[in-house]
Amino acid sequence: MNSVTHCLFPASPCYIINCLCVSRRGTSTMQSGVAMINMDAISLRKTVEAANDTPSPRWMNRLLGVFGVIALEAEGMTLARLSISLGAPKSSLLTLLRPLVAQGYLTHKDGRYGLGPEIYGLAATIIASRKFSNLMRPIMEQLMAASGETVIIATLERAAGMILYQDVIESVQAIRYVVPAGELRSLHASAGGRVMLAFQDESWRESYLANAELKPLTDATITDADTLRDILSEIRLTGLSVSMGQAVVGAAGFAAPIFDQDGTIFATMIIGAPEMRAKVERDKLSRLVIEAAAKASRALGYNDPLRNNPPSPSGKTVKPEAGAAPFAATPANIKPPSI
Repeated sequence: MNSVTHCLFPASPCYIINCLCVSRRGTSTMQSGVAMINMDAISLRKTVEAANDTPSPRWMNRLLGVFGVIALEAEGMTLARLSISLGAPKSSLLTLLRPLVAQGYLTHKDGRYGLGPEIYGLAATIIASRKFSNLMRPIMEQLMAASGETVIIATLERAAGMILYQDVIESVQAIRYVVPAGELRSLHASAGGRVMLAFQDESWRESYLANAELKPLTDATITDADTLRDILSEIRLTGLSVSMGQAVVGAAGFAAPIFDQDGTIFATMIIGAPEMRAKVERDKLSRLVIEAAAKASRALGYNDPLRNNPPSPSGKTVKPEAGAAPFAATPANIKPPSI
């Protein structure tokens, strides 16, 4: 058999592979171990694109954007709103949305797209399979770099009536706040302790205020239960706790709550700094710790506390009363709690 070095159907584009194949005209051919697949230009382009493992940046950005904007809308979004929000044509979005709906990553009901069970399952699997410190560390590192101060993650130890420092990233400055992980701190005097106390259920919080020994740790420590109640109320409204020299002489703390996926307080993000430097940088450090805590909450599956309804004293989200200040005041109108 003579070897063939050209396409049998030169009028149509061809794709060459080392196997026996059939052209779209139904003719099989094998010459010198080379099969000639006859296909039109569109089929060839699709084949090449499918073989390319790297999706286009625009495609990837749109896919991530779809999940990002829908996650912020409890009632879902229409195709028209998605198109406006993402700046993408409806036809292009439909190409992404249809398979996501078919596979359960999105839902489509009454003209609105929402998050589907598969994406919730994926998020839960990711969170469950990763240690808490693995989720928080990158956020803590970013906060330390932005603030220049020591960053701490703390959780509540109810039995002890204190907070436990789970992880610490120290500032690199010569004069800095230094504390090891594993330390316990008071609820009534420390910035982080007050955050954890503020967002506990009311019965436990009141029991603590009525029965705990509110010891003065410095000359500035507040030990009056009624004054603390007022401070805790402000913290629930602003999402920010500030302590200047009340837990440790010469040290300041800025703290904000971290919520889990159902809106229950899980931990607190803290910036620790020398008091003199903290007074100068107060507005900046307040803003940074709120932003970092909100990012940490999102990592745990909670919708952004800066954008959505506030947690109630029981830890569940509620609509604010008319005229009430929004939870986690935006950076432009932060009002740190009275100290």
